[in-house]
Amino acid sequence: MLRRAEEKLRNYHGKVELRLGDVQKLSFEDETFDTVFTSWVFCSVTDPVKGLTEVHRVLKKDGQLLMLEHVRSKNKMLGYLMDKLNTLVARLGVDNINRDTVENLRRAGFKVKQERNLAYDVVKTIVAAK
Repeated sequence: MLRRAEEKLRNYHGKVELRLGDVQKLSFEDETFDTVFTSWVFCSVTDPVKGLTEVHRVLKKDGQLLMLEHVRSKNKMLGYLMDKLNTLVARLGVDNINRDTVENLRRAGFKVKQERNLAYDVVKTIVAAK
């Protein structure tokens, strides 16, 4: 992804610094960012609560987190199926399909301001605040 971003930066004249890192151990100071955006990230993080806690740490007091994520369905049958298939799917490199990202946000200290389903209830946009 960094290679792809570097290619796109050739046509961008603003200031952007690309970094490779681990969301579970961010190298930024506390309260660095106004907004953090993630897209399909927390399905592949080993400890999503730890990663979200780090995002919480680097957000400013009134900061917000904008997310696009696939999550475990609240539908009893579909959620059960996602749990059963998760081990197989994760082994194939698709990552975890059964994460309860909204609950993980709360456990990391966020207030969930908005959830919007994009595909049934397994793909969501989420807005969370410190």
